[in-house]
Amino acid sequence: MEINPLIVTTDGRVVALDCKFVMDDSGIVRQSEIARAGTPEKLTGLEARAKAAGLKYIDLEGDIGVLANGAGLTMTTMDVVRHHGGRPRTFSKSAVSPTPRRSRRSNCCCRTHASRAWSSTSAAPSRAPT
Repeated sequence: MEINPLIVTTDGRVVALDCKFVMDDSGIVRQSEIARAGTPEKLTGLEARAKAAGLKYIDLEGDIGVLANGAGLTMTTMDVVRHHGGRPRTFSKSAVSPTPRRSRRSNCCCRTHASRAWSSTSAAPSRAPT
């Protein structure tokens, strides 16, 4: 949940003027009432295809695709890409123990728009062949 802005009034009350609540895809399937009350996610064509295939894929604005299997590793990999002058273009999250088919699908999503690709594993980032 993001609350911005949050103010303290002159009489000392704390008031949230606006907020945004985002529920993870894996949790929203168990919370249909909350899902119906929210705003539908706006997806690009490739994001929608990836979601239909059971993958998490996000379009970004850079030139290097990132394929990772966890949020922490993903953020670290994207930081390393930026540190070395690159800009993440895509992000595709595979399962912790992905099947070969799921890994291929994630890799295809990542490579569709990236001019260069990085692949990260649970250990360390490594350069993927282009």
